[in-house]
Amino acid sequence: MKNETSMTQTTLYFYSVPAFYEDQLVLGRKPMLKIGQTSQESAEIRIKQQDGTSCAQSLVKFSSFEVPFTDKEFHKYLLDRGYKKTRDDADREWFFITVEEATVLAGKFAQFRGGSLNSQTRVLQLTEWQKRALRFLGQSLESGNEVTVLELAARFGKTLAMLAAFKFSSHRVMVVANYVKTVNTSFRKEAALYFPGEIVTVDTSESDFQLLVQRYLDEGFKVLITCSLFKSAKLDANVQFIRTLPERFIVVDEADYGAHTDAQREKVEFLRENSQLVLMTGTNSDRAAKDYNVDSYFSVTYPDMLLIRDGLL
Repeated sequence: MKNETSMTQTTLYFYSVPAFYEDQLVLGRKPMLKIGQTSQESAEIRIKQQDGTSCAQSLVKFSSFEVPFTDKEFHKYLLDRGYKKTRDDADREWFFITVEEATVLAGKFAQFRGGSLNSQTRVLQLTEWQKRALRFLGQSLESGNEVTVLELAARFGKTLAMLAAFKFSSHRVMVVANYVKTVNTSFRKEAALYFPGEIVTVDTSESDFQLLVQRYLDEGFKVLITCSLFKSAKLDANVQFIRTLPERFIVVDEADYGAHTDAQREKVEFLRENSQLVLMTGTNSDRAAKDYNVDSYFSVTYPDMLLIRDGLL
């Protein structure tokens, strides 16, 4: 039965700082997320008000929503489900939880309260060159091409274009890997900003990785998996599970950069068995693709972007 006791509309927002969030994910720990509310000013203004001289790092907003409950009610909802506050000795608003978990649970709580989760997200506005890449990649994936190379210039907006392609594709899982030691956090941030409640991100370093991925898939979400090919212990523990996931494709981000050792390439080959591979790079696509049989290739240079912008290409 839905709880109809209070239909107060407030703005719920999530923010953190890199040391509490991204750095904790890299270490394989649960990140710390501030869950607050405002009923007057915008979420951005409220967060800025809390960015005082005692903050060593900038406060990073992940997302905000119009919801039919207060932050205190949502805090209790989380505590009742086993989530922990970072401090028990005070009335704090920081929890050990990912943005994706908090978003999914906020949606469920909103439904329970007889309302809905109305996202205050950025409107997806793609450039013409991003639309061209999206159409090309969509056709390549739907045609069953095994290896696709995307050479996309700086300032192209590769992350958003790839997320949009994932959203509109028939695939349910996108695995984004790279050859460097730290995962590209821009995918997680952009997914939370543009596609909250649609695409959820789980990193292979998270302790409950397999449980979270399966839960989100069972609940009907598209799942973005991020991983560093260097983190062998974390990746190796989960690679067999990833290989069992249906309707997935693999993206190697900045595929021309980092350590292109045989060991790293072997991990890519193992990950992509029975799935499609996208090699995405800004330059040196020949280096990125030299060990693969490429089925389709798409390139946009910076001069191309200027010509497209001016309607000349």
